[in-house]
Amino acid sequence: MTDQAAEKALMAKIRAEYSAAIAASIHGTPIPEEFLAALAAGESGGIAAATRIEPTVLRDLCMLLANRKPNYGAIRQSDLCVWLMKSASFSPAVGLAQAAGKMLDLATSWGPCQIMGYQVLRDGREPNDLQLPNIHFAQAVRMLAAFTEEWHIDFESAAIPASNGPYAKLFRCWNTGHPDGVTYDPEYVPNGLLRMQLYKDLCGQGS
Repeated sequence: MTDQAAEKALMAKIRAEYSAAIAASIHGTPIPEEFLAALAAGESGGIAAATRIEPTVLRDLCMLLANRKPNYGAIRQSDLCVWLMKSASFSPAVGLAQAAGKMLDLATSWGPCQIMGYQVLRDGREPNDLQLPNIHFAQAVRMLAAFTEEWHIDFESAAIPASNGPYAKLFRCWNTGHPDGVTYDPEYVPNGLLRMQLYKDLCGQGS
């Protein structure tokens, strides 16, 4: 179980640092502020500079660049090549070695919600832009909206404590890619739901 006092302090910190960026990102969407705040708490402790390299992602992206894989999700070899050629620090003369180094950024998860760098590959941005709160949370909302559309997640009359409600499903989507996925940390979803409620309490919204 979590330490309630520590959790309240964490949610207060996230509210102080990110409430404006979160509020701007969710405008016009059904995703509440407290969900993004809880997501940031669970993924990084709300640390904007948090990063983590995912070796298997790097391996797969390098295989894609070397034409040993047809695609990586929706990413094609041409997408990687275009992104690399647009990079001011990349020289084609250096070849695959430098490309692999550049792709470390794509295979790194960035920022409060730990968004993978390759998520901005087609947006004309650099992965480390995901450390900027406005860009980061806007991208998170786009990804969450894609999950809600793909899996038909309905937020109408949603209750935070529901262990298999829409918010629980969305937490599992973020962590596993599937609303019924099994999270590595069995407390990932319960902690997320608790943090949502704590954030609502801080905002004076109650249950």
